Amino acid sequence: MDCNGLGTSELLHASFDVYKAMLDALEKGHRLHRDVSLNNIILVKDAQSGVRRGYLTDWELSCPDGARTPRRYERTATWQFMSARVISEEFTQQHHIQDDMESLLYVVLYCSLRWLPHNKQESALVRLLHVLFDRYDEIDEKGNTRGGDAKLQNSTSRKFTKKVRFTSKPLQKWFDKVMDLQHPTSMWLPENEYAPSWTDPRILADYWSRFLHTYTLDCHDRVSRILSHAPRDTQVSPHAATQQSRPTIGSLHFSALGLKRTRPFEGTGKDEGPKPRTTKAIGRAKYRGKVVQRTGRPKAAFKALGQQTAVLESRQSVTKRDATIRDRKRPRRQY
Repeated sequence: MDCNGLGTSELLHASFDVYKAMLDALEKGHRLHRDVSLNNIILVKDAQSGVRRGYLTDWELSCPDGARTPRRYERTATWQFMSARVISEEFTQQHHIQDDMESLLYVVLYCSLRWLPHNKQESALVRLLHVLFDRYDEIDEKGNTRGGDAKLQNSTSRKFTKKVRFTSKPLQKWFDKVMDLQHPTSMWLPENEYAPSWTDPRILADYWSRFLHTYTLDCHDRVSRILSHAPRDTQVSPHAATQQSRPTIGSLHFSALGLKRTRPFEGTGKDEGPKPRTTKAIGRAKYRGKVVQRTGRPKAAFKALGQQTAVLESRQSVTKRDATIRDRKRPRRQY
């Protein structure tokens, strides 16, 4: 039953609208969306019923079903919601409808973790969102990345979601069933193969439809959860902010020298991509054995930083010397 409110009911009904749109595009137009994500789903209120329906937008980068030419994720998808298979294979795999189905599953999971009641505390929730949706690894000097290890582990063993318990029992039942359809924990699957229950998209569609007609879902259980260290906004630089933490020269030095914070080896020179380098302490800015940020002209930048530090120290020494001379010339007080 549809209802006009913010909660579990709207989430599952609107997501099912999106899923039906995906199947219609596949069956009638033979097309795959390839970027099923939170930013590409909008809710539009029905004029008659007042219920908001889900619409899947941004089909410009969709492709024909069976297209053999893969495209890099920067052009076709949002990292947090890509399937584990696609982001773990260096973007060389052909895209299938099952990848879009998995992306929609992650959209529902992300929204549920962020805005529906469950048993996770803030600190544990932030770690879970980061590990499951944001984390990635760099694999070469050109900045190509891979990931999906947490998603794959969660698919096979529910490693990260098995302790999550949603307050809504129907929602918990939906996740348990859909995750079993996607990858049963009792089944071993060869690499790049789908579970039989996930191969046919109609199986999920039939279950989802029966579920919505069987259970009465809460319409007003949305939680206003403000996370102090929430994952970044995926509309702004949807990939760069997930890098591993690295010490950098202070932001003041970067701004003073006109430098730009970049990913390692993200230069434009011909020598792009050497092995990680280390530098000795330059003035007061120390780079303790970590990857050097390549910004086009790192040597000149470090040289300028060293010169600035030397000038500063020189001025300090002159000031100290002048103070000493004044003290010597000052007449001693007679007692």
